[in-house]
Amino acid sequence: MALLRCRRDPCGFICLVLTYFSVFYADYVVIQYVLIPAYSGSVWCSMHGAVFNIILLLLLACHSKAVFSDPGMVPLPDTAIDFSDLRCQSSRKSDRGCEGWTVCSRCETYRPPRAHHCRVCQRCIRRMDHHCPCLSPPLQLVSIITDETPIEQMRSRLLRDRAASSQLTHTSHTRKPKLALLREVFGRGSVLCWLFPLHSSPPSVGGITYSALPDYDV
Repeated sequence: MALLRCRRDPCGFICLVLTYFSVFYADYVVIQYVLIPAYSGSVWCSMHGAVFNIILLLLLACHSKAVFSDPGMVPLPDTAIDFSDLRCQSSRKSDRGCEGWTVCSRCETYRPPRAHHCRVCQRCIRRMDHHCPCLSPPLQLVSIITDETPIEQMRSRLLRDRAASSQLTHTSHTRKPKLALLREVFGRGSVLCWLFPLHSSPPSVGGITYSALPDYDV
């Protein structure tokens, strides 16, 4: 189960309070000024109110889980990397077949492919997206089915432009099937369970594990 984490981010806290206030205020307005006047004394008032509040609670539960869960932090090593010996470390890393690994000078640790340093979390995050102050389901869904975060989309666009101008071939990382990508985010169980904030099994057997050195699969 993902550990609960919360960074001291004033902007994020303000956005969180505004989001929850807007949701509860919308619930009050719908019940007080829509359902009760329209269905006063009818069973439909209670039915619509119950369904609306159930959906509202599921929304808040999913949002809270996304806010307080581990975003995919790359663990810090027990000892910092000796940057004077980085060339030797790089050759050893190549021998292990871990191409694509980089070194973060801020975290002073190896990070797997597609990991970037987050200034808000102050740690390297695997497949880092960005800290969004509002909900943007269309953008998130595009990132999932294309298997590219906005950072990677901008980088791919730049590489394609450079390849086109220099008549070179740009190759991107191999993408998984769209259903497999959706299951990595929403869970590997039934599709109906995607609507509920349930604990889902990891995308790979045994889960995703990290170590201080790049000698494992991600």
